[in-house]
Amino acid sequence: MILINAQASRQEKLGLFSRYVPLSIPVGIGTLAAYLIQKGHRVTIWDDAIKQLTPDDIKELVKNHVKPYLFGISCLTASITRGHSIAKQIKEIFPDSVVLFGGIHPTVLPEDTLKTGYVDFVVRKEGEVSLESLYRALKNNENYEHINNLSFNRDNKIIHNPTIPGPDMDSFPPLSLPSI
Repeated sequence: MILINAQASRQEKLGLFSRYVPLSIPVGIGTLAAYLIQKGHRVTIWDDAIKQLTPDDIKELVKNHVKPYLFGISCLTASITRGHSIAKQIKEIFPDSVVLFGGIHPTVLPEDTLKTGYVDFVVRKEGEVSLESLYRALKNNENYEHINNLSFNRDNKIIHNPTIPGPDMDSFPPLSLPSI
């Protein structure tokens, strides 16, 4: 699984003030990655706020992963356009890849996110359990249509599966930053 924190260009957005606005840690995708790793899955994280993802970066990211390539893109409303741009690039380079979105914007507006044609799934609300279930289903070529918190297209109709609460946060591995 490749998890991407989509962010618009800081330089374009903030101009000369970009050096004065601190970067924030993408805790959401960090938590998702920790949960998936705890379950035994390979995870790579890309933070678009640090370096804008390019087509060459996308090709490099998949080198240690097995098909089907699964890309999870986290988006706020401020970064949804960038997220769509990344999804389009991914589908152009790897048309058979699976692109899923999560975050507040896709959770609130899953239809708009799925209608782009570049997004295969939206994982709504807290995504740890649903994402791991979807990961297993896709990697094992199993049915995913029963997975809670999932929105997807089926026969040109958008399906929204029931929403369930997220897992107990105390069951997660501790979030730690690497030492420098």
